[in-house]
Amino acid sequence: MRVAIIAREFPPSIGGVQLYLKAVADELHKAGDEVIVITSGDRDTNFADNPYPVLNVNKSKEKPSGAGFVTASAIELLRLCRAQKPDAVLGGYIRSCGSAAMMAKRFFKVPFAVLAHGDELLVDLKNPIKRFATNQIVHKASCIIANSNYTKSLLDGFRVPNEKIHVVHPGSDLPDASPDAQKTLEWVGTPFEKREVVFSVGRLVPRKGFDVLIAACALLAHKKPQLLLIIAGDGPDKKRLVSFSAAIGVADRVLFTGEVIGPKLAGLYKAASVFAMPSRIEGTSVEGFGIVFLEAGRFSLPVVAGNSGGMPDAVQDGVTGFLVDPENPKAIAEAILKLLDDPILAQKIGIAGAKHAAQLTWKANAFRIKEILATAAKLNNK
Repeated sequence: MRVAIIAREFPPSIGGVQLYLKAVADELHKAGDEVIVITSGDRDTNFADNPYPVLNVNKSKEKPSGAGFVTASAIELLRLCRAQKPDAVLGGYIRSCGSAAMMAKRFFKVPFAVLAHGDELLVDLKNPIKRFATNQIVHKASCIIANSNYTKSLLDGFRVPNEKIHVVHPGSDLPDASPDAQKTLEWVGTPFEKREVVFSVGRLVPRKGFDVLIAACALLAHKKPQLLLIIAGDGPDKKRLVSFSAAIGVADRVLFTGEVIGPKLAGLYKAASVFAMPSRIEGTSVEGFGIVFLEAGRFSLPVVAGNSGGMPDAVQDGVTGFLVDPENPKAIAEAILKLLDDPILAQKIGIAGAKHAAQLTWKANAFRIKEILATAAKLNNK
């Protein structure tokens, strides 16, 4: 099967959706499918390391705007359809990628699917113009692939027929080999001895709930004097979070590592006792799933998650971790303390998390997406 993937951004650009699309492209390629990716990056971005063609529509020094990408990707996709018509198109986002896919369906009868992640639907539901555009795309798409049941529920606002929506959870992938815990904490510059580590990772934005997590760890200061909170990632909220840590007196108990990937990230998971990320709905920003909880599961790490958005699909409450009120530092602190004080419980939950993560791999994810696209192509050819 020949599949064209439209990606607003693609690795080496960092982000959850970028990771998702590359994992799908990689697994489809490994399965013998022909994959072509249409994306935008800096003009000099090197995509040559990929084993399939990655077409960069950006020909200038600046990345194209949202509208610019829609136009450029549509032109590139229509050119591709004339030269070697794909069997199906997969759009990484609904509006920014689905618009080009819709053009391919209109002029070349190519079926297409779009991925729905959650937060973009909250935005579109509250903006009449964006809502109209999204509504056009989701109703012309052969199917919509939602990352969680929560995201699927948001599509009810667009009156999408239930049979067109497929819930396909993301997968996870981290290097199996990682440095031992002590060497990992030596790398981040913090003495390891006698520290109980709570780990979190993600883009530093308000919806991730890092501020409430810091407050929760402050509540544990007297009971757990050796507790260390490590937060990996970068983003616009970093300055506020650093200042907040100092203001409540826990600057020496919170370590911001910046962006961490690959074996070093795996090492931080391995060094931790608990993983926590109390994500919340912040305006129109929401966590549609939470791949990081699967990553934690790969290291048999018990987790604490905010009970919001798609978290209930990523974390089975009381089984692979605890779902708590993401606005309540006390509830978060109690869940962390419960896991730190009960090694048997923590181990049991960690093992369950590992089993859950083992079922949600990128290979399984790509297989489901391939099935969906193949069915759409078959029905299209009838």
